[in-house]
Amino acid sequence: MYAMSPTSTKPLAISLFTCRALQSFNWENWPRENEICTIEANPSSVCGQGRIPLYSAVIHSVDEICAVVRFARQRNIRLVIKNTGHDSTGRSGAPHSLQILTNRLKDITFHDDFVPSQGDLGMDNPNASGVPAVTIGAGVMVGELYAAAAARGLIVVAGECSTVGVAGGYLQGGGVSTVLSPMYGLAVDHVLELEVVTAQGEIVTANEYQYDDLFWALRGGGGGTYGVVTKATMRAFRDIPAVIPTVHFIYPRANDVFWQAVAQVVRLTQSMSVNGNSGQYIVGHLPNYHWYVNWTMFVWDAGSNLVEEQIPPFLRFLDWFGIEYQYELAEYSKIGAFLTVPKQVDIGGIGYLQSSVVISESFMNSIAGASRLTASFSKLMLDPGALITVNVLGGQINLNAKDEDAASVNPLWRSSSLLVVLMQSFPPTPEAQSAAHQTLSQTNTPILASIDPEGGGVYFNEADPDQSDFQNAFWGHHYGRLHRIKNQWDPAGLFIVRNGVGSEDWDVENHQPQSWLSSAIGRPDEPAGENQSSGLFGTLKSGTCWETLNTAAPTEFVSAGPEAQACKSCPEAPPQQMPGSPNTGRQAGGFNPGLLPD
Repeated sequence: MYAMSPTSTKPLAISLFTCRALQSFNWENWPRENEICTIEANPSSVCGQGRIPLYSAVIHSVDEICAVVRFARQRNIRLVIKNTGHDSTGRSGAPHSLQILTNRLKDITFHDDFVPSQGDLGMDNPNASGVPAVTIGAGVMVGELYAAAAARGLIVVAGECSTVGVAGGYLQGGGVSTVLSPMYGLAVDHVLELEVVTAQGEIVTANEYQYDDLFWALRGGGGGTYGVVTKATMRAFRDIPAVIPTVHFIYPRANDVFWQAVAQVVRLTQSMSVNGNSGQYIVGHLPNYHWYVNWTMFVWDAGSNLVEEQIPPFLRFLDWFGIEYQYELAEYSKIGAFLTVPKQVDIGGIGYLQSSVVISESFMNSIAGASRLTASFSKLMLDPGALITVNVLGGQINLNAKDEDAASVNPLWRSSSLLVVLMQSFPPTPEAQSAAHQTLSQTNTPILASIDPEGGGVYFNEADPDQSDFQNAFWGHHYGRLHRIKNQWDPAGLFIVRNGVGSEDWDVENHQPQSWLSSAIGRPDEPAGENQSSGLFGTLKSGTCWETLNTAAPTEFVSAGPEAQACKSCPEAPPQQMPGSPNTGRQAGGFNPGLLPD
């Protein structure tokens, strides 16, 4: 079904029912309402829609996003944003919702000397001369960005999974790069500018010179919360050489010998994590009940003796205990060639949950740090299929602590050493899903949180969906400012996600305000009837809502300023003022978000 622009035969957006829309099937189900439809279900059983949005607007331009946002806002319909759908907490879907699908915004533009908007004002501005950068559309995936950059002899800080959308939740949640973060920092440290469609249906360009409050919040405050990011401009760096040693071994049981070997892996990684070197090790439980370790380091100084000095003693340790292993050493004249190769981590169509914790530099530098970390790993309930992934942090991430408030990620990232992520997969049955949630939240997440008394930060992008005290875990003392900015830019809660900023004010699954808000915001008088679904304060009528997209009478629209643009071909919004000055980003209250009656 198509919604047509009144002045064109080109579809303004495409709406469709989606039967399997998310990376993890557990977030397609809605156990609370008994709407579960798994591949193993009885073919004669009735399947509900679950948490899959009723409609998905397949976006081809920023103007179309404006249209959908205004449409949803004017009709009180819940919105969710999906880029590539890589989210272990279900933020890319929601019951009774309308989805904005941004994965077809694929433009990639490189700049030799990028200067942010308004950034060339003032003779003393250090950015006036510009820096190498790349501007990407919201749908550009990690693998696509790496390939485009490598073709130009460049690298960009991005993730490990090649099918993740860079500018979506990855970037807005902080952006850990397994390979590049210790050398360059988090991805948010290198964002120069963002184009955003706000809850008011306007396009703004946010950077450190204009709408700087929104720019700050989007660099770590979490995806799907402050608006729809349509473009991101990130700094690019010259490609560099690397030496990559890897060790892999399997052991039949998780006994003392195995955990001693894991402790040696932890110590080896710590000793080699210098001068921006990065690394990762995975401790996993195979379906055949064997256990394994995969270890990889990225050594940037090819002329150093680090590999020759550090690895042979570790291999002798494995030999001594009779642990068979595979050891390889690869050299790359440009790391971009490695980054462009798919890493077999593009999982999909499975059920899985994650939990994480940031381990501090002081903990790992302590004498007992490696032993205590390994002891905690051994206490985790790791069923077959579970794994622990540990990424090296520190380096430039911590050196960027000279201004820990420059981005909105938890300040604990700026004194970090490791990111520990636990992943548990499970079969497609309601019982298995429920058991996995219970094990994660009641056993494994508390164990992770107890490892480091000085750490405790949690990665927003790889978190327990039932994370307790999520405000402090994800953002620390930045949360108060993030919440104020959320209320200024989206006071009616058009963009709400599980454990996102401001979500504590809502019943997130039903997208209803908590009881103390009900009297102020109100609910519709008419209950959802046949073929209707409860949306954000209102209803989404299956099969009819898109026909009304271009029939609403336009009203006068007041732009926020020279850097805010109206849509070119979409229903106009009521007059309102946006909460930022184009040049200063200062707040201006008193605007009507359009969801509440005048």
